[in-house]
Amino acid sequence: MIQQGQVFKLASVARDGGELWAYRYRTAGRQSKRIQRGGFAGEQDARVALERTLEKLRWANGSSRMLTLAELVEQYLAQHEVSSVTLGKLRWLLTHAVAAFGERRLDSLQPHEIAAWRMTIRPGYRFEATQAYGRCCNARLSGACSTSTLPSTASRIRSDARPRSDRSSRGTRSNQSPRSSAAVRGRW
Repeated sequence: MIQQGQVFKLASVARDGGELWAYRYRTAGRQSKRIQRGGFAGEQDARVALERTLEKLRWANGSSRMLTLAELVEQYLAQHEVSSVTLGKLRWLLTHAVAAFGERRLDSLQPHEIAAWRMTIRPGYRFEATQAYGRCCNARLSGACSTSTLPSTASRIRSDARPRSDRSSRGTRSNQSPRSSAAVRGRW
């Protein structure tokens, strides 16, 4: 059964006098319990929250269609509004991930595989390619890409999980003097 829900405006108003929106859905058909969540500032916020909730239910029921990484990347790039130069670089960075995992379903990717893939990228581009991959996957998690779910374990590579050599090679931050940057590298 396909999960459905509805979004509606609440009769009560927010403290600032604005409208409040809510959504409701049933967990398993007409005879099941109806769940309602409210207090959203706008209709679009309520719709996004409803879709996210329904997608979680579909995932739990096994009725959600899982995208491949290549499909997710195409969807992400199609919805990403940036200059053509930035989009070109982002597409190029994401080709590394698509070349390695493009035909794999998102739920089949494992964190250790992603970490191993990351180490195959040239050090000068490793951070940017990993960051682009993470942003693409997190866009799905946040609801920016709208057609499938991605298990959080496969999408996250925490920055503190990077090898120390990769961290120290990133250089001086704009608010650090070269001396303080060298002192930090010396501690590692």
